[in-house]
Amino acid sequence: MIRMQTSQLWDLIYQDKKLKQELEEQLKEVRTKRDNCYAIFLEQFKVVQKIQDEEKKIMKNIQEHEDTILKFHHRISMLEIQIIMAEKRKNKILKALQTCQDEERKVKFLKELQSVTNDIGTYQSKQEELRSHIHLEEKEIEKETKQRKEKQQQLSEEKQQLVTCEKNVAEWDIELETKQNVFYQNTFEKLNENYHLLQEFVVRNIQGKKKITKEEAKKKTDAVIFENEETISIDPPGKVRRLTKDEKEKWSNVEEL
Repeated sequence: MIRMQTSQLWDLIYQDKKLKQELEEQLKEVRTKRDNCYAIFLEQFKVVQKIQDEEKKIMKNIQEHEDTILKFHHRISMLEIQIIMAEKRKNKILKALQTCQDEERKVKFLKELQSVTNDIGTYQSKQEELRSHIHLEEKEIEKETKQRKEKQQQLSEEKQQLVTCEKNVAEWDIELETKQNVFYQNTFEKLNENYHLLQEFVVRNIQGKKKITKEEAKKKTDAVIFENEETISIDPPGKVRRLTKDEKEKWSNVEEL
């Protein structure tokens, strides 16, 4: 006689290959829709990732422009120091000229004065050139900043779309899980309501797991169905019917769960 607990029956239902095939057939349409939604989710994820990469690139460009401006300001400051030093030297030469009586030395001072004046002009010209470069860098920062704001807005919209796609996938996952649970629950109730189906189902699974000979079965009188056993009992107890001759012959080589 086969004795079975409810948990054992559930295990058989979950492991049954035919039921799995039937379930997959029922879930086929839902699974296809779920897979399509997931594919859309992946594509949207790529869109979001691309925009994020573009925004990072813009941020990097802005930082590079800011670093360049900082370097230019540093060079302007260094040139300013050179100008201050040159102005001091120029003032000394002017004072020296005021008190110099030697014509040859005056000529020398005048040449030095011209050289220093030229140096100051060169330094100032370089400063103006650097300020012009800074202005161009600032324009680039302004342009990049505007692009970044546009990317951030676009990113926000695409992220919202991604959330929607993710919710759609989750809803189909719930649909799949619900249909699967309903299928197994209906199968369990159907088997319990029809003990003929239940007996065939149990024996089918046991045979699929392991077959034994009639002689082996007879040695396990209390554990198997064989020719002189006519019933299958279910724990908790339910309806029991006699086995037909054909069923006894068909199910004579199975072992207990």
